Amino acid sequence: MKEIINKFEKDFGYKLTYTKDGDLFYDGNIVLTDRTDVWLPDNLTVKGSVFVYSSNLTVLPKGLVVLGCLDISRTKIEYLPHDLIVRDALNAEYTNITKLQASVKIGKSINFTGSSLKTLPDYLFVSGNLILTGTYIKVLPKGLSVQGDLVLEDTEVSEIPCDINVEDKLLVHNTSIKTLPNGLVLNTLWTPKHLKKLPDDIIVYNGLICEETEMEDLPDNYQAGEFFHIGDCNIKKLPKNLDVRGCMYCDNFDELTCDSKPTVGTFIKDKNGNVDESKYSKRQDNTFTEYKCNNRHYIYNVDLFCEIIDKDKPLFVSPHTNREQVFYGTESTHERIIISMKTDEFIKTDMFKNITDETELTIDEALVYLNYLLGNNPASTIRKFKYYYYDKPVYKFIVGELKKIAKKGS
Repeated sequence: MKEIINKFEKDFGYKLTYTKDGDLFYDGNIVLTDRTDVWLPDNLTVKGSVFVYSSNLTVLPKGLVVLGCLDISRTKIEYLPHDLIVRDALNAEYTNITKLQASVKIGKSINFTGSSLKTLPDYLFVSGNLILTGTYIKVLPKGLSVQGDLVLEDTEVSEIPCDINVEDKLLVHNTSIKTLPNGLVLNTLWTPKHLKKLPDDIIVYNGLICEETEMEDLPDNYQAGEFFHIGDCNIKKLPKNLDVRGCMYCDNFDELTCDSKPTVGTFIKDKNGNVDESKYSKRQDNTFTEYKCNNRHYIYNVDLFCEIIDKDKPLFVSPHTNREQVFYGTESTHERIIISMKTDEFIKTDMFKNITDETELTIDEALVYLNYLLGNNPASTIRKFKYYYYDKPVYKFIVGELKKIAKKGS
């Protein structure tokens, strides 16, 4: 072992030490890029990141643990060790790796752009982006869950599984995908070139981009998200009762026919600028609209969209509390929506009319009242509430104290 430590320091200038278990350890980053003499010892733990891209490295050692990022792009590595652990991102662009084993643990994003990758394990969970551009992937695994973007550009993937979960953008424009599954819930979608039709029940709660697509129409009563873009494509008619939560962009709005005016949260623009407001309906306020589909309950306004699991649950959850529900959007997004809803309800009650500085409130009432004091600003309300009451055993909240908090910074 001592010989390995001495050789590694001599070859690369990095002095390794021992862990309490007798494994090798380096406290920092290891950078061995663009070299022709690279090697790594077995059972090595690196506190920082390891950068060996564009080197002659052909094999990763067994027992490698990287607490930062691992970048092996443009190396001749052909497989990942079954016990590899990377706490941050893995960058394996333009490698000859063909398979990602289920036992490999990657903490954040995974990038296989331009690699020989053909297979992913079933029920893969990626806590970041999964980038598969230009790989040999043809079939996505069962139960794939990606908390960031899923990028499938320039692949032969022809089908999106019905059990997929993508919490940010699904980038599939330059693929052979012709259909999408029912019940799909996405943050952002740029429609595939060869897509014929959107499912009637699809939810795209942030942005939908219809450009260079074979699709000719959209489902009636379509609920669009934060932005909706109809570019150079075959769509000639807007659906009945189109409801866009945010803004809408159409290259040629006046050339589109429609049976009813679309409703938008902010504005419609075409290539010439703002479309005359007489041609669409605009939301008069920021009230919430409920939308139910496939036994799932969604709620949205101009600013927010999320799935409601149980709106009677406590509004504030300590960072140390395990919340069992899963929301599309962040936990704070769910809290913000419910706080806004309940603020509208609370100001109509007799309790609100009779409130004094000495009135005691429960935690739910306190959040709602603080939100009222801050002008219905749920994001600021949550920040202030967590700042002033973080991990404090407070069960009653005095109105006078809440008024002081509302005036303070956080």
